[in-house]
Amino acid sequence: MIKLLNRAIPWLIPFVILILLEEIIRVPKQIYWLGPLSLVFLVISIWQLTGLLKSKKFWRFSITPVFLFASGLLFFLFLEGGAIKQIFVIILVFLVGIFLETIFLWFHLRPKYQPNALENISTHLNLIIIFFLATGFFSLILFLEAPLWLLVAIFAGVSAVLTYQLIWISGVNWSVGYPYISVITIVITEIFVAVSFLPTSVYFSALLVTISYYLMTGLTRNWLLEIREKRVVQRYLLISFGCLIIILATAKWF
Repeated sequence: MIKLLNRAIPWLIPFVILILLEEIIRVPKQIYWLGPLSLVFLVISIWQLTGLLKSKKFWRFSITPVFLFASGLLFFLFLEGGAIKQIFVIILVFLVGIFLETIFLWFHLRPKYQPNALENISTHLNLIIIFFLATGFFSLILFLEAPLWLLVAIFAGVSAVLTYQLIWISGVNWSVGYPYISVITIVITEIFVAVSFLPTSVYFSALLVTISYYLMTGLTRNWLLEIREKRVVQRYLLISFGCLIIILATAKWF
């Protein structure tokens, strides 16, 4: 019975969350209790899959999906148009389902687990989290005049936790990784503050922050894993600066 439940969770929980999010679209005010309820379902599902409530692994495995859903809800608040909201909800639920499926394979069906799948998925989803979070925070500053110092503190904390999770999932020892976590957190927070003053849209500002985080974490992760070939560095620099040029060239300044 337990095995059947574990097998169903990566499909069942995203479906339940999808229903709750659809209800939020229908009656937006329900987000105040349906949002936290969805998050509770997500955390319980991770607990069931890992069976490690009191273990550090449970909390580490919870970081990416919990922050993904929470930042996704924040991003969702500022979306306009029913069709766009529907598409976003489906994508968000799909991403949550992918991570739950990866956790299931890691713990319960290891022969079918693809090597480095958890590391790669965490890397990409953490970038999405940074984008969602930055977009949401810039929107709060722009539309609701939220205090910058508070959002900066939260952003720094989330960035530190996400970077820690990435370092841990990559198999890097804490004693080796913590100086890099500190530096990345400080630099990305400074970039967040600087970008918040740019006279451009929240999406372009968030993309600038996300690209910066991608470059720093990508180079750091490869360096700690002793992947230090010149072509790897060049690839990250090429992708980052290529995206940066495109963003700056197409941004709407006001």
